[in-house]
Amino acid sequence: MAAALLALESALGIIFGVLVLTRLTSEGVAAGVFFLVYGAGLALCARGLLRLQRWVRGPVVLVEVIEIGVASDILRRSAESISAPIWVAVLLLVPAVVVLAILFSRGTTRALYGERESDAFRYR
Repeated sequence: MAAALLALESALGIIFGVLVLTRLTSEGVAAGVFFLVYGAGLALCARGLLRLQRWVRGPVVLVEVIEIGVASDILRRSAESISAPIWVAVLLLVPAVVVLAILFSRGTTRALYGERESDAFRYR
């Protein structure tokens, strides 16, 4: 499920990057390239998670924590009656929390890192 959510976030990042690039302003090009690289990185992480590669956890946690921060800023701005769409915050917040919960679950940790000898005695 975490890999599927990452793939969805990846697709949205790439789509947003392409849409921004169509504006062809200097800021649009920089932002568009950023979101294309962001989407490609998330796609790589989703693939790595499907293959149970250990390196995936760090970058994914960083991205999801940043998304939670952005969502909380959007919620704060909407509470101050500044024009900020709450639905964007929800679209960032919900998948980020779900992915983090899955990544830190016992099953995912065991799948990525295996069961250490000391853990074998603790869970029996």
